[in-house]
Amino acid sequence: MYFESEMEMPGGMVVLPLRCTVVKLISGENVMISPIDFSERQLEEIAKLGSITHIVAPCLIHHLYINKAIARFQPREIWGPPQCRKVLAEVPFNRVFGEDRWPFDTKLPFVFIDGLPRINEVVFYHEATKTMICADLCFNLQNPRGWAAPLMLRMFGTYRKFGVSRLQRRFMKDRVAFEKSVRDVLKWNFETIAMGHGDLVVGHGRDRLETALRERGYLKS
Repeated sequence: MYFESEMEMPGGMVVLPLRCTVVKLISGENVMISPIDFSERQLEEIAKLGSITHIVAPCLIHHLYINKAIARFQPREIWGPPQCRKVLAEVPFNRVFGEDRWPFDTKLPFVFIDGLPRINEVVFYHEATKTMICADLCFNLQNPRGWAAPLMLRMFGTYRKFGVSRLQRRFMKDRVAFEKSVRDVLKWNFETIAMGHGDLVVGHGRDRLETALRERGYLKS
């Protein structure tokens, strides 16, 4: 299930949509990826799913509401990306991707997006629904709001379109490692993309992501 809210940047420059994804697995676990500032109605809907057993911060910059979610849901495991304990010391992570065994390797496998150490994003594939779940690997801001949205999002190459942000280049330290990571993502047979910001991509998700990565020059061949 998807839950959405908004975050307004200072001065109303851009009103950024936020998405949380909750994956209900057949084993009974519920995995919450990228918590948002839930409304009471959303909390009621989540309660109907059962206990939230795992909460995930999918990157080093998607953590604003995680402590609030931890206090509310009391998950068994709290997962973060590499370096999360150093960068996000205020969050009580008890599991780290790449250090601890992820218990859902077959039903909800992940790929660590290497080469961007200030972001350290982890993306997921929900096999049952053929959905790739990410935070900032790509954007689909079709109806952006805020007085600076046209200027800022055009600069990033994500204004009213699906795409990969030009801002990735600013954070990229190892282009070879990044390309290897996204090629691993493209091995998944996903149709839908549920990103952290923007409308869901429904249909041909894998092909659209590959095209967007090539447009940015992130795939050599």
